[in-house]
Amino acid sequence: TKTISFILFKHGKSIPQIAAIRELAVSTIESHLAYYVEAGRLNVTDLVPAAKIPVITNVVQRLGSYPLSPLKEVLGESVSYGEIRAVIAHLRRSQ
Repeated sequence: TKTISFILFKHGKSIPQIAAIRELAVSTIESHLAYYVEAGRLNVTDLVPAAKIPVITNVVQRLGSYPLSPLKEVLGESVSYGEIRAVIAHLRRSQ
């Protein structure tokens, strides 16, 4: 199921479009794509604006990867859970 989300994304569909097509939650699609960030098949910048990556990274390094709620609380409304997941996947890939 992750593969289908990945293929649709690579064909130019947005995350909300993929969620609608697949009748899945946006968060599920974000998780599918984060998997491909960790696997090295997607760049984190495909999912997260470059300016947000160091901000999210800093908070993850201070608080740890999970649970996500404290990270989201610190980062606020300008960062989505999907962006947090993608950066965590990127950090795992880098280690």
